[in-house]
Amino acid sequence: MMSVFEVLPLHHNRKYNEECANLLNSEWARSMQARLHSLEKSCDELPLSLVLIAKDSTGKTEVLGHSKISPVVGRKDACFIESVVVAKARRGQGLGRKIMEGTEEYAKNHGIKTTYLTTHDKQDFYEHLGYEFCEPICAFTGGSGLLSEDSPLFQALQKNTKDMSIKEQVKSKTKNCVEDRSHKEGKVQNTPQTLSTVSPAPPPPPPPPLPPPPPPPTSSSPSGQQKLDDSNISWMCKQLTSM
Repeated sequence: MMSVFEVLPLHHNRKYNEECANLLNSEWARSMQARLHSLEKSCDELPLSLVLIAKDSTGKTEVLGHSKISPVVGRKDACFIESVVVAKARRGQGLGRKIMEGTEEYAKNHGIKTTYLTTHDKQDFYEHLGYEFCEPICAFTGGSGLLSEDSPLFQALQKNTKDMSIKEQVKSKTKNCVEDRSHKEGKVQNTPQTLSTVSPAPPPPPPPPLPPPPPPPTSSSPSGQQKLDDSNISWMCKQLTSM
C-alpha cells in the first residue's frame, strides 16, 4: 500500500503531540509530562517542532519522524536543527533524508539561508545531504537556556560536568582540610596555657593528587576532520540558497 509522506509543523497539528513525545522518548528518555510540556511550546516563532507523517490510501496516518528548528543568536537568516529522529522500526528506508529535506524546505520558506546541526556519529549521512564541517555557533533551543536535553552536545557537556564534579569534590575536601588546620592552629595560638604544655599537632597529610585529564582523540576522518567518539561533537552547516 502506497503512502504519502508529509513534514508538518506540530503546532498546527496538535493531535500528533503524544505520538511525537513517544517517538522522542524512545530515543532520549524523559518523563512524558516534561516531553509534552516541551512540545506544547512549539509555535510560529522559533524554536518549533516538525513532524514527519505517512498517510495511506485510506487516510490513516502514522508519525514516523520529528525534528526541531531553533534560532541562532544574532542570525535571523540561520537556524539550528536538532532532535532529529526516525521511528526505529522504519529506519533504513530513506526517512531520515525525508525529514531533513522537509525541515530544510520549511526553514528556507521562512527566510533561513543557513542551517546548522551537531552530530557525534552521523557525519557521513549529513555529508551526503550537503552538510560541511564548521565552527560552533550559539543556538537557543528553549526559553531559558542553550541546547536541549536531546542535543548530543548537551549530553556530552553533561558527561564532562559529571567528570568535573570529581575534581570539585577533591578541591572541596582540600579546602576544608586547610580551613580545619587553620582553625586548630588559631585556637592553639590564642591559648597561652596550651603553648607551654602541649606541642603543636603535626600537619595533616597532603591531599590526593587530581586525576589526570583524558587523552585527546588521535584518529582523523579521510576529509581531515577529527573522527569523534561518543563524548565528542561535530558541528556541520549547509547553505540553503542553492536548494
